[in-house]
Amino acid sequence: TWKKFATYDQDAGEREMGKSMVHLELLSVQPMPDLPASEMVVKVTVLPLRLHVDQDALDFITRFFAFKDDSVPVHTSASDIPFIQRAEVNDVPVRLDFKPKRVDYAGLRSGHTTEFMNFIVLDEARMVLRHTIIYGVSGFDRLGKTLNDIWMPDVKRNQLPGILAGLAPVRSIVNVGSGFKDLIEIPIREYR
Repeated sequence: TWKKFATYDQDAGEREMGKSMVHLELLSVQPMPDLPASEMVVKVTVLPLRLHVDQDALDFITRFFAFKDDSVPVHTSASDIPFIQRAEVNDVPVRLDFKPKRVDYAGLRSGHTTEFMNFIVLDEARMVLRHTIIYGVSGFDRLGKTLNDIWMPDVKRNQLPGILAGLAPVRSIVNVGSGFKDLIEIPIREYR
C-alpha cells in the first residue's frame, strides 16, 4: 500500500531548497477602469511529479470533484463565474505508477472504455503535460476541461510509447534492452 499520492520526482534531479511544488501566479486585472468587473491572468508552474495512484484513490478523487451539494446555490449569475483572460501552464513532467484493484464489467459492457485502464498496472510511465496557454475562458471548471481536452490527445498521440514502456511486463524488457545497450555503448564511448 502506498502512503503517498503525489511527490517530487527524484529522478528529475535534486530539488532546489525552498522551492514550492506548485507556483501559482494569480493576477486580477480590470480591463476597463470604469467597470467593476475584473478578469484574471493565471500562470502555473509545477515541479516534476511522481504520482502513486491506486484505483481507490482515483475513485475517491473522481467522486470528490464531481460532488454537488444541492443545498448550496450554484452560480446564479454570469458575473459570479470568474473570467480568465489568460492561463499559462508550464511543462509538467509526470511519472505515474497505477495499481488497479477491480474491473467494472457492467460499465465496460455499457461503453465506458476507461475501464480498460483497470486491466493494466503501470510502473514508472513517463509523460509530459505540455506548456499550454489558453485565452478567454469563463470559470475554473471550463479551464480544467479545456486543459484536459488539450493534454489528453497529445499524450495519446505523441507519448503513448513512453506510457507503454511503463507497463509492468514491458518494463522489465525495456530495462534489459537499455542495460544491453549500455553494455555495448559505454565501452565503445570509453574506447574513443
